[in-house]
Parts: sequence; C-alpha cells; structure tokens
Amino acid sequence: MSNGERRGDGAAEDFAEGAHTAEEAAERAATDAERVRRLAEARNVGEVLRPALELGGEFADLEGAVNRSPVARGVASGMRAASSAIGAVSEGIHAYETLRERAAEQEREARRLPPVEWHFESAGTHRPWRMRRAEVREGLSRVTVTELELTCEHADADPALLLGRDATFSLTRDGRSRRVQGVVSRVEALGVRDHKAHARVTLVPALWALSQRRDSRVFEGKTVEQVVRAVVEEALRPYRRRVRFAIQRALPVREHCVQYRESDLEFVERLLAEEGLGYLIAEGEAHEEVVFFDGPQAFTGFDGPDGRRIAVTDEEHDTHRHESLRRFEAASALTSTSAVAMDYDWTNPSLRVVHENRSADPAGVDREVYVHPAAVIFDRYDAGDHAYERNDVAHRATLEAQRHLQRARTFTGEGSVTALRPGMLFRLEGHRVEAMEQEYLVTEVRHRCAAAEETRDGHREGAEEPYRNEVTCVPSTVSVRPELRHRRARIHGPQTARVVSAGGDEVETEHYGRVRVRFHWERDGRSPEDAQRAWVRVAQAWAGNGFGFVFVPRKDMEVVVQFIDGDPDRPLITGGVYNGTHPPPYDLERPEAVTRSVIRTQSTPGGDPAHYNELSFQDQSGREEVFLRAERDLREEVLHDHATHVHAAQSNTVDASQTERIGVDQSVRVQRDRKGVIDRDDQLLVRRDREAKVLGDDTQGVVGEHRVRIDGREERVVSGKGRDTTIETKDELTVNGISYTHVRDGYTVMSDASIGLMAPSVQLDAANVFQIVRGGDTPARPGKPAGREASVTFDPDGMKVESVLKVRIECGGSTVVLLPDGTVTVTGSKSIKATCGQSSMELKPSEVIVRGGTIKLNP
Repeated sequence: MSNGERRGDGAAEDFAEGAHTAEEAAERAATDAERVRRLAEARNVGEVLRPALELGGEFADLEGAVNRSPVARGVASGMRAASSAIGAVSEGIHAYETLRERAAEQEREARRLPPVEWHFESAGTHRPWRMRRAEVREGLSRVTVTELELTCEHADADPALLLGRDATFSLTRDGRSRRVQGVVSRVEALGVRDHKAHARVTLVPALWALSQRRDSRVFEGKTVEQVVRAVVEEALRPYRRRVRFAIQRALPVREHCVQYRESDLEFVERLLAEEGLGYLIAEGEAHEEVVFFDGPQAFTGFDGPDGRRIAVTDEEHDTHRHESLRRFEAASALTSTSAVAMDYDWTNPSLRVVHENRSADPAGVDREVYVHPAAVIFDRYDAGDHAYERNDVAHRATLEAQRHLQRARTFTGEGSVTALRPGMLFRLEGHRVEAMEQEYLVTEVRHRCAAAEETRDGHREGAEEPYRNEVTCVPSTVSVRPELRHRRARIHGPQTARVVSAGGDEVETEHYGRVRVRFHWERDGRSPEDAQRAWVRVAQAWAGNGFGFVFVPRKDMEVVVQFIDGDPDRPLITGGVYNGTHPPPYDLERPEAVTRSVIRTQSTPGGDPAHYNELSFQDQSGREEVFLRAERDLREEVLHDHATHVHAAQSNTVDASQTERIGVDQSVRVQRDRKGVIDRDDQLLVRRDREAKVLGDDTQGVVGEHRVRIDGREERVVSGKGRDTTIETKDELTVNGISYTHVRDGYTVMSDASIGLMAPSVQLDAANVFQIVRGGDTPARPGKPAGREASVTFDPDGMKVESVLKVRIECGGSTVVLLPDGTVTVTGSKSIKATCGQSSMELKPSEVIVRGGTIKLNP
C-alpha cells in the first residue's frame, strides 16, 4: 500500500473518529443543557451550579473533538452533529450566565435581613384593614402614640367603627413578633382610591384616656402610690387594663395632696415625677400593661440572636444578617451639675431643712441650681412632740441633680431592630469608638414602617424604606428620672372653704389650732366629717411665743383659704366670711348697727345665737360705748395696778353672789352719801381690829334679831349724854363667865312684871345691908323702898325674913306654911324629922318616933 493510500485511509479513520466523538459530545451537551434549563427555571442556585459547570466542560470537549477533525466539514453527519452541538453550546452558555446572576442575587438575599411583616387587627370591624404606613412614638414615662394609614379592599368600609375599640399593631421579622396594643383614639377617613377605602387612625394605650379626664380633688394621708393607684385603676376599669407597681422605696405619706384643674394624666405624671418614679407601657397577654417603677427592676434585656448584644454596621454597606444599628452617636451638653433643695418645717422653725447634692463637670466647673421651696414632704407627725419626725429634702436634691445629669450625655441611633422599646437594656458592639461599647437603656424609640404600594394591575411599588427606627439611650448606670413636664397648678388668689369636723363637734382642733376644711369644688362623695382630712393651719392677727390671738374656726364656718407660694398642697386659712347661713351678729341694715364694731363668740356645743360672749364698740356720735358681755363668767387678772376712772355715774348689778378678795389694804372714799340695801343677810369677818368712827349720829335699825359675838373683851365708852336703851320686848343676857357691873352711883332694876334670877347658886354681896322687899303699889326708887308686904334683910346682925302675908315653902311632897297669926304647918308625905343633938323626933304616916336621953311628956 502506497503512502498516499495509507494517508487516505488514516484521514478517513480520523474523520470517522472525530465525527463519532463530536456526535457523543453533542448529545451529552444537549442533555445537560436541558437539565440546566429546567433547574434554572426552578431558581435553585445550589442545584443549578454544579451541572452548569459540567456543561461548560462538555462544551470544551465538543470544541476539541471538532478541532481534531480537519475534514469534519466534509462529512454530513459530522456537520449535523457539529451544528447541533454548537446550538446546544449557545443555549448552555446563555443559561449559565443567567444562573450565575440569579445565584449571586440569591446569595445577596440570603445575607440580607428578612422583610418586616405587619398586621393590624381590631375588634371594631369584621372587614380587614391593611397598613400602608405607620409611625410609633414611645418613651419612658410617656404615652405611646401610633399613627397608622390603613386601606381596606371594601370601598364601603366605615373606619369610624374602629373608634374606641381595642386594636393591635404587630411587627414580625424572622419569627420574632413585636406588638403595640391599645385603643383607637382617633379616626380620619381619607376617601376611596383604587377601589379601596383609606383611613388614618391613632392607636394609644388605654392610659391615654386619663388625658381626657380633668378633675379637682383632694387626697389626704396617702402615698403617691396609693393616689396613683386610685386614679389610674378607676380610669382603666372600663378598659379592663391592669397596672403593676415595681417600687422598692418606701414612699412618704402626703398629708394634703391636691389635683387642681389638671387632667388625670397630668396629675399622675406630675406626682410620679415629683417622687422620681417612672412608668412604661409593657406588652401584655391580651392588653397592654402599665408598669410603675423607681429603678431598673422593671427593665428587661434585649433578647436577640446574640443575646443582649446589638451590632453597629456600616451605614452604606449594610450586609448584616441580623437586625442592627446603622448609626449610633453621642451628644453632650452643659447642664447644671449641683442641686440645693431648701424648705421650711413650721413645726421646727429652727431646723434648717436644706440638702446639697454637689458634683462638677469634667473641667471641674460646678453649676448649681437652687430649688426653694423644694416641695419637701414632711412625714410622721408626732402628736406628743407636736412635730414632724421625717422629711425628704435629701431625696428632693438628689432627684433635681439626677434630672440634669441624665441630660449631660445622651446617645441616639438609627437602625432596624424592631424589638427595641423603652425600658429595654442592650449592649452595643462593633462601634468604631471602643468606649461606646457598653450597656445602654432605651428611653425613646420612633418606629417608621411603609408598605409597598399595590397598583390596580397587581404590581407593588414604593420608594420608602420598609422599616427603620430611631432610638435614644442613656448608659445603664445612669439613674433615669422623669422630667417635670407638668408643674403644679398654682392658685394665686384666695378661695373659700367650709370647716368640717371629724366627730361632728362644733369645735375640733389640735395643738396648733389647726382645723379641717372642705372646699366647695370637692365632689368625691366622701363625708365632710372624714377623719382622714388633713389639718390646715389658721393665720391669726398676732402669733408669738405663747402669746397672740387665738380664734379657732368652727364647724360649718366659711373660711378664706390662701396657698403658700400658690401651692395647692400648702393651704393656709387667713380669715372668715359671712354667708346666707352664717349672718353677721348685728343687722347691718339698721343705722345703729353699721357703726358698731364687734367681736362676738358663741357658746358651744349647741350653737345657740342667744348665748355668746361679746366685745363691741359703738362709734355713732353721741352714743359711743364699749360693750362687754360674758355669757357666763368674766375673769380679770391684773398683775400690778388697776385704775378705773368714771367721770359720771357708775352702776354695778350682780344678780347672784359677789366675792371680793383684797390681798393688802382697801381704801374707799365716798365724798357724799352712801346708801346700801342688802335684801338678805350681811356677814363680815375682820381677822384683826375693826374701827368705825361716825362724826355725826349713828342709827341702826334691826327688824329681826341682833346678835353680837365677841371672843375677846368688849368695852364700850359713852362719854356724852349717857345711854338710853329701850327693849320693847324681852331681854336675855347669857354670860358664860363672870358678869360684873360697876355702877358708881345708884343702880336700879325696875320691872313692871317680875324679876327672876336663875342659877345653880346666887350670891348677893352687900357691904352693909342687903334687902329683898316685896312692895305694894308704890314703886321703889333709889333710897326709897316701896311699901313692905314681905322682905328679906341681910345686915351685920344676920338675916331677917319678914312678911305680913302667908309664907309657904314647898319641896316635892313637903311644905312649910307660916301664917301671920302665928300658925306654922309642916307637912311631909313620907315623914317629918326634927333633930337636935342626940334627940330626934320623926313623924311617919302611921307612927311617931321620939328619941332622946330624956323624953318629957307634959312636964
């Protein structure tokens, strides 16, 4: 075989081999291209990528097979195979490029955050409303406000049905959900567009309803927690909401706490801020929950894929897989660094109620704020010591300093963390400034949401970012205190109130003369006699250390109340006014009454206008007077001299007894006559001497009896014309000792009847003659005896009894009768005895006994 033949045979073999190889490669390429196309339609990048790479290798094999066949173009089967392979390669290359682009897009999507899904539901309507836009503004100690733009597929849907209904707006991303619960407080219909109803609604927590309640009322003897609980629970009861208190500090009791023309929300937020308490709106099972707190015990930690950590990512190249902050920056400001609080404790005026809380900025500069009065709460009044035992001035100064310091350095950020809410703690990481990587407390968050517009042909379009938020934080080490956004109402003018009594007594007071009052605007239904009402101080015209005026207002009086520094919590009674039930003491429509100035009290209890004490002044010309009336007793005490000068007449009338006590001397001078009438008895006790001198006549007349008792000696000297004493009835003289009468001349006792002497013994002494004579009709005169019928004469010779009449001596049953004719009769009912020496004679009714040495009968 020649070389040419051998070359021809080789070429033919090469051609056949190349054609066969090309045909196999083309078949494999067509098969793999179809598989790649199907996988590409499934958009599964992981499954498409491997066969696409295999298809690329087969393209290379096909190209090599064709190149190894220099005569392939001359063979028809080779040409068909090559043509089919080239078409398959072209399709494969196009599918491969498409898959590469989709794979890259899916890889980017896999690294991006899942989209936020939102949902709005309300009990107000059965027709669903979808969100277009939403903005949620929430903060510590602030009411959350959510503004929503909604659409409904039903053009006739009435958004007004949502008003006042419970509603929930939820945000969900990557299986995590955040709910904003509340009540629809406002609805605005925006008309119909694209066959859909559009509306704008406002969603707020039920606590917002307190802003629609305005009241004036008084709370007494309660802590702020008790007051807030009473106000909030009453307002939230129709909404079936719960409140929770996470307060650790023991709060002081406020004696007098006033809500005056404030909304309930303003009042509650003010009280909380004054005590350094905050509140937050927490997500509940069915409804939102209000949590009141005084420290971090109420805060919650962020719970993300990395625990509490939240990363800061590049703002321009945000490819982070999890929610993050794109921006987080600090802001610093010069604020006050120190606070001085001062107040006044009226129960302990010498005590300095002041406290300083001092610090300085990094440059060492101190900027002080001085708060006075600092609304200090004085607590635990001791009724025994009449003083407060405790005050919170130190707490007031600390709160004021903390409010300023928390504004000195704040932090703001922007990102996509849907779970952030006020009261949440998180730790920042990945910040370019390492010092910023610390734990923070979220104080405010603003969420913005936007859904893509859906057009009539079903396409969704929209240029707004679907979700972002702005957050404000402080370091977790900072004590967060709510700002005093609501100052206390000020009552700059006086008001009037009615005095009340806890026990119903007309006068009820305590050590300082304070009373309880009820303002006319109070309407809380409590009894005016509520014992819990606080005592209110009463201003007096003069008040010193144990001296001054004291007029205690009484039950039902209308008093004028002013407020120290305009503070409703510090009332002060400054006066009283008359009204329809309490008129003035005089009818001022009478001319004589308008010129009278009066201080009149009233007897109590009983409150009878007829019983009163009074000091009044009549200034009417010609009728001027000072009138003093004591309903019962009038007491005067003068520690030195007391002078009274009455230029005209003076009249004293005492209807009952009068007692005078003079410690030293008394001098009375009546320049003319003095007359006195004592309708009953007159008693006078002179403990020492008494001397009365009458320069003229002295006449005494005693209608009844006249008794004189002299414990010592009585001496009377009549040096003038003698003494005449006439006793018109009987005269009795009793001398317990010896009675001695010395008459220098004669002494005659005369009686028109009889004269008797009665004594255990009577002794009559006469230096010469003592004679007792019964005269006749001729009365006796000194030196001239009367006519003698009987007489007893005592003279130096003895005693002689003479009588011209019968003399009878009787003793019991014994008598002796002497007759002028010489007859002597001796009579004894038992016996008659005569004795002489040893001789005796005894006569008895039945016998006669004679005894003697010698008895002679008819001698």
